[in-house]
Amino acid sequence: MLVKSKKTVSPEWVDENARMQREKKMEIDASKRLIRQRRELGMEGRREGRVGAKSRHAVLHAVRTMGKEILTEAGEDYWRFLERKYPWQALDGRPQGTDSANGHRCRQGKVSRRYIPGKGWFRWQHNGWEPER
Repeated sequence: MLVKSKKTVSPEWVDENARMQREKKMEIDASKRLIRQRRELGMEGRREGRVGAKSRHAVLHAVRTMGKEILTEAGEDYWRFLERKYPWQALDGRPQGTDSANGHRCRQGKVSRRYIPGKGWFRWQHNGWEPER
């Protein structure tokens, strides 16, 4: 007696699974490169979360919303903006040195008002901080 059986998975599933395995290997290799790079920068052992790598989901979302030109030189401003907004995506995990000594500028831009505990609200006036009235 001959028993016939159907295949348990489709060829599309096999192809998709192979693609996912390739992507997984690429992400693992990128993670290993990042760990090696962090070790060279002297940042090994710090618990800072994901550092120095753009999330694949962030890149795909940018392409989906902004178009493919976001991956060319025309998109450099967009990625610089994201690096300033989310400094943990910077290569070394630290924000660029955009803070000013007097506290009038930070990585988000100019600071016009600030609160000092015990003293209250202050507003930037021409060349210094003055209490709000």
